[in-house]
Amino acid sequence: MKQKTKAVISLILMLTMSLTMLIHVHAADMAEAERQASALKRLGLFKGVSDTDFDLNRAPSRTEALVMLIRVLGEESEVLNGNWSHPFTDVAAWADKYIGYAYEKGLSGGISASEFGTGNASANMYLTFVLRALGYNDKSGDFNWNEPDALAKSVGILPGNVDTSNFLRADVVHISWAALEARLKEESWTGARKLSENLIAVGMFTSEDYRAAKQIAGKDESQPSEDGKAIVSSFAELKAAMENKAITVININSDMDITEKYFYERDTDLMINIEKGKTITISGEFIPVGCSITNEGDIIVKGIFDRGLCSLINKGTVTVKSGGTASSGVSSTDNSGSFIVDMGGNLLIERGTSFNNLGTMTNNGYISIKDGGSLNNRDGSIINNGIIDLYTFFEGDIKDITGTGKLNDSRE
Repeated sequence: MKQKTKAVISLILMLTMSLTMLIHVHAADMAEAERQASALKRLGLFKGVSDTDFDLNRAPSRTEALVMLIRVLGEESEVLNGNWSHPFTDVAAWADKYIGYAYEKGLSGGISASEFGTGNASANMYLTFVLRALGYNDKSGDFNWNEPDALAKSVGILPGNVDTSNFLRADVVHISWAALEARLKEESWTGARKLSENLIAVGMFTSEDYRAAKQIAGKDESQPSEDGKAIVSSFAELKAAMENKAITVININSDMDITEKYFYERDTDLMINIEKGKTITISGEFIPVGCSITNEGDIIVKGIFDRGLCSLINKGTVTVKSGGTASSGVSSTDNSGSFIVDMGGNLLIERGTSFNNLGTMTNNGYISIKDGGSLNNRDGSIINNGIIDLYTFFEGDIKDITGTGKLNDSRE
């Protein structure tokens, strides 16, 4: 009886360990798919259901798979600007040009003479699409459309993390990302031998864009990039770049809204630059540790912006809205632009933080200087129409602070 009990317990432990390993592997693959989807989006080759949701844990329809392929090939503009026809009666109006283009170019047929098919795409279907796009022809015997795996592996478009039995949008991303480095069957008219080279040659994206996308995807992460720089245009790309230790400079070249709670720690080796004319809105919680941020655009704080060992050089505008809090610990702020605290907003200069005001500071809300925090206003101007609680250090002449608000000087 004891031996049977031990055997049952051992079996349960083995099954539990196997299930845990499968969960970890799936989570790791999905995280990789998210990075690759962000990289493809950076190149203009992939779209999600929204700016922040790629919906990767769902099976793609046949139409979705075909549309995603056309985007990866960089041919969406040609599709939308052309007139294409097909014989199928089950195609939605929005997808009509995509299906017509694929039909005329020989990328895809239907499930019958009159039906394209409204079911889910299989791995065989998408691999066949991609192989045809690379110049391989199943009709002339390069491969069998229902058995594309062997050729797909040999040309490098079937990485090991693709689940061909439970085919999801995440697997479409894995294949699509791998296809960029796949060799074309024959040299393109542009002289390119790889799909990525051909897309660069026709102006779909630049080599710099592709290098930045590789950094976002985490490719060759152990090797630093040529200059350690990345250009990002979405929060997903920003996160991926911050988590890639090979990247030491991040340039934000598009408006973005940080809507979630995000904490990340570096070894004070990362520089983040917000370009002039770009707006970063923090609606959630953004907690960077170990970096420096230079703002030449606009930072709008609606949620929590809490820096640790993270300097802020503001040459643009920082606005802390009602309900928002900007705080920091053991960090410095050099403001040569405009720093505004709206009514209901909070600026906490605390935990050993120094705030050097060389520009203008306008407070209609609440500012606290305590716990070793210091405010230097020798060369700037402060208009206080709210409340300032001063407990620790102030440099400059308090009489230079103007406005109708209240300043509580509690320094000993």
